[in-house]
Amino acid sequence: MSFLSLGVVIRLPVVSRLLRTSSRRIQRLQMLSLVKQIHVSTRFLNQDLSDYIENSSIPTFSFQDRLPPLPVPRLEDTCRRLLDAIRPLTSEYEWKEAERLVSEFVATDGKTLQKNFQSLSPSFVDDLHLTNLELWQYRGPPPLGITYPILLHEALDGSVEQITEAAKMVRAILRFANTLKAGKLRPSIWPVGPRLEAILNQFSNSPKPVDLEGERVLPLNMEKYSRLFNAYRIPRMGKDQFRNFYDSRHIAVLRKGHIYTFDVVDINGRLASTSEIYHQLKSIAGQSTSPAQHPLAVLTSEHEDTWAKLREKLIVKNAEAVDAVETAMFVLCLDDDNSQTMSDLMNNMQCGDGTTRWYGKAVQCVTGKCGSVGILAEEVFCDGKPYYHLAVSVLYDMMQSSFTGNGNEYTGPTIGPVSLLKFDLDSELRSAVEEAKQKFLLVKKSLPFHHLIYDGFSYDKLKSNKISPDAMVQLAFQMAFYYIHGRLPSSFQPVNTAFYSGGSRIRSPTVTSESAAFVKAVIDGDLSDKDTLFHLLTASSHRHSTAILETMLGQSFVHHIKALEFLAEQDGLNVPLFENAAYLKLFNRDLGVGTTVATDDIEFSGFFPSETTFVWYQIVTKVNCVRMGSCKESAPELFSHVKKSLDIIMDIVQTRTSL
Repeated sequence: MSFLSLGVVIRLPVVSRLLRTSSRRIQRLQMLSLVKQIHVSTRFLNQDLSDYIENSSIPTFSFQDRLPPLPVPRLEDTCRRLLDAIRPLTSEYEWKEAERLVSEFVATDGKTLQKNFQSLSPSFVDDLHLTNLELWQYRGPPPLGITYPILLHEALDGSVEQITEAAKMVRAILRFANTLKAGKLRPSIWPVGPRLEAILNQFSNSPKPVDLEGERVLPLNMEKYSRLFNAYRIPRMGKDQFRNFYDSRHIAVLRKGHIYTFDVVDINGRLASTSEIYHQLKSIAGQSTSPAQHPLAVLTSEHEDTWAKLREKLIVKNAEAVDAVETAMFVLCLDDDNSQTMSDLMNNMQCGDGTTRWYGKAVQCVTGKCGSVGILAEEVFCDGKPYYHLAVSVLYDMMQSSFTGNGNEYTGPTIGPVSLLKFDLDSELRSAVEEAKQKFLLVKKSLPFHHLIYDGFSYDKLKSNKISPDAMVQLAFQMAFYYIHGRLPSSFQPVNTAFYSGGSRIRSPTVTSESAAFVKAVIDGDLSDKDTLFHLLTASSHRHSTAILETMLGQSFVHHIKALEFLAEQDGLNVPLFENAAYLKLFNRDLGVGTTVATDDIEFSGFFPSETTFVWYQIVTKVNCVRMGSCKESAPELFSHVKKSLDIIMDIVQTRTSL
């Protein structure tokens, strides 16, 4: 069976494991307990504060045990939201038929499914692991579906040197990892304003705010931070396996197809200095002057089942070498690219040349030949929040570093020597490497990065008029799609549910009756009536913000109704609603538009899956611009209409508020 909204394929042998909710809870608690034990055992090993990015008086996982599980929404609320989402995408006849089937569903099959569901678990996303299954069962090449680049800064002018930037980056990541491991990383929180407080009061099972240093806040889930380092996704047939190697003290470095390792933490918890790391990386650069004859890492870019089979064969004679990469704290990629543009850089961050990426590691640090640096993340391990927290911390740490790489050669002691990993490959594996290289060229070619920087965006003007900037960008994409296709898209936006234990990123529809009214009034109506358009625009903004907050608070109708659909199929229950044309149209996913955290310094980032038109954008407040990117061939046409749509939206706001 398949989840149309998620692209999830769940095989029947998996079902029994999915429904053992108590055992999963025990496993999660055991994992969290282990993480806490590690924090306690290492907290006082290293008192040198230069080895930490911060020294929070509030331990990292202080609030973890207080987080509630994701709630199950009321069936009636889910069905009401479902109909609201269907209405702007369908004709009156289609909507009336959907309304009839929804009413029938609530009175009959829905009651039974809801009762069965509530008896299984109070948390459908947490316990059914819908998002995890989608990712862990992804079987295509990793660059096409589960990895995404975060470009920290570009250096196309050649103003910095690659090894210097790499050394500073490694040192910054070590400090972040050390701070996390010691429990000194400040817990993530969300301020509670009047709007959020009002919505919290609407639901009896909402998370409870706490008072922290004079501020009313909601703690956020920090559990997935423990998956950032020493973690690996082991390829298995059908579904991959997660491993975490807490005791690892080394990193793996890939350059020109060669793979090296060296220790960066000693047995007493001391971190390697920037000078020491620079010395080791210089040694690696001196050794790897020519490309490897059989660059083994390219095998990890294969389809997951293919790589799973090849890995089993590989470890017969190379278990120790493979283990050295998989157990590393993280991977450093020293690229030998010739990036000339932002598009080149983003494409290279995602792919490299295939020989300097070991897909499956939670964190891969990428440094381009010109000195540009970034992080290649995997959505499998955790959602964007931990990765962006890491990225911003690393960037600011690097900016504050005074290390230049110049001066006398490092002569101090090193924690451990540089080791070149050697692999014994038979003819079958050598042929597999060559085949994978050819396949990878096609994969990379299929990911052309297109981007647009819209610099007419007035963030402060929107906020001063109580208009959501995020809602306006989403609205612009709906308008652009309408310009091109003559209809509104089935569009979804990823939303984080980190207020809850096990909370993850889930999808929320973006097209509403309010946004549809605005789009049609602009495109099919009179642009001169700015007053009417302004009121339609503000109504659209308010509805969008409310929907996002409701989803953040566990009221997602999408995952609820899809969980009920899943249970119906497992029970062999034929539910007419799930075969209805309007229902299927909603989950067709014409367009995915997500946002990422942005600063003036992080150049660009985003998740660009290949199966749909997916676009990521960043609202950069200080310079009043919107950065957007996509790996779809159709993106340039879409972006041109987005620009036109944003021009119209900003003109309406500027004209109306200047009166």
